[in-house]
Amino acid sequence: MRLEVNPISGTALPPGAPRPPRSMNEETVRVLLLEDSPSDALLIRETLGDSPGRFAVTHVERLAAAVEHLSRHEVDVILCDLGLPDAAGLEAAQGMRSAAPAQALIVMTRNNDEETAAEALRQGAQDYLIKGNISTYSILRSIRFAISRQRAQSDIELIRRRQLRLRDEFISNVSHELRSPLSAIHQFARILADEIPGALNEEQSQYTAIILKNAGQLAAMIDNLLEVTRIQAGKLTIRQQCILPEKLVFDTVRSFQSAAELKGIRLCTELDVNLPPAYADPLRVRQVLENLLSNAVQFTPEGGTVLVRARLNPAAPAFLILEVSDTGCGIEPEVLQRVFERLAHAPKHDSAGHRGLGLGLYICRELVSRQGGNIWAESDFGKGATFRFTVPVYFPDDRHISVI
Repeated sequence: MRLEVNPISGTALPPGAPRPPRSMNEETVRVLLLEDSPSDALLIRETLGDSPGRFAVTHVERLAAAVEHLSRHEVDVILCDLGLPDAAGLEAAQGMRSAAPAQALIVMTRNNDEETAAEALRQGAQDYLIKGNISTYSILRSIRFAISRQRAQSDIELIRRRQLRLRDEFISNVSHELRSPLSAIHQFARILADEIPGALNEEQSQYTAIILKNAGQLAAMIDNLLEVTRIQAGKLTIRQQCILPEKLVFDTVRSFQSAAELKGIRLCTELDVNLPPAYADPLRVRQVLENLLSNAVQFTPEGGTVLVRARLNPAAPAFLILEVSDTGCGIEPEVLQRVFERLAHAPKHDSAGHRGLGLGLYICRELVSRQGGNIWAESDFGKGATFRFTVPVYFPDDRHISVI
């Protein structure tokens, strides 16, 4: 007597028991079998042939053939041997995961290779089978589990993307709505500060300056929110061109001179002679410098120094290094490791109580990386911090491009 098997759980059914609905079993399961051993492949095909449900098995012996098949045909599950002529161990699993990220993947291994199979699971495979122990029950259970898990992961990812899109749309809409009233607040505060309606006494001037300062901070936060929304939506445009780094540095530093003098901070520059032109977006490079300079001035106490440098990268002459260093409070080691992440905030020990949205350095990282550069930070806690980023050197054969 043949034993009936539950097509979903893989467990045996009592004789005469009604079969449960087989929503997945009603469809033919398309299986790509990647196995270089003809005998093992025959065994798996025969095992699937004896299983409840319908299976359409395509057998290939090499990773290259599997990738070619996936480029032309849809599959529901991949059974991948971890010992192939053209890919051994994790290479086979990684190749399949790369070629078919949305398909369920089951790796097959020998008894003494379970550690590699476990690592394949950590890298995205749904399950693994041990050769020599494959039965109707085990392979059916593994296939059902892998397909169900992959579908669940795909559903979760779809929901996550939908939530991110709704969140970004909400942030964008709210930010745009905040701009108009904030602009009015700033304009009328500026009118008062300029004493157009009449002279202000000392106390009124102080209050007006506070309004302008906070309105400026809120405007910067809104700009950051909109910039992050553009980054997440893939709408951040970079227009690289030939630029003169020394002019850009001098212009940016000049705009911070007054703020530095008010705090009693020495703001200076140091540029290598004969700097070559850079291949970068001048607006975006200035945006990065302004963010780094703003942080440096903010966290440097009276009597401190902020230095902006530009030089050729000695380790990679095809890049320039732009650097902003300060003698401020520095950054704690645990904070330094994640300072470029989204929502990474200023150090908690900041006595002035500066707290932004934690988006500025994240935006800097995106702006630099999309121009082909890198950005990193170093800090001696309590003695200051240094932020460096690279931009490509301009060569005559470079062309103006837009990078999204």
